[in-house]
Amino acid sequence: MRQFGVKTGVQATAKQEWKHVKDTVLSASQYSKLRIKNAGAVVKDKLALDAIEVGKAADTTIAKVHQIPSTRQVLVK
Repeated sequence: MRQFGVKTGVQATAKQEWKHVKDTVLSASQYSKLRIKNAGAVVKDKLALDAIEVGKAADTTIAKVHQIPSTRQVLVK
């Protein structure tokens, strides 16, 4: 009879541990999905910010080029 109680206790402990492992794996999976989803949004935001920065740099460069005084002389006939 005593062996039955020990065996049942071990089985119950094993089931609890298995449930804990299963829950841990499921939680990790959910967190991974969330991180991947957020990473996609971060990449999109980063690309948008980089595009804006490139546009600003191009605009500044063009504006500065227009401000350079022309050293060409106009030839009049």
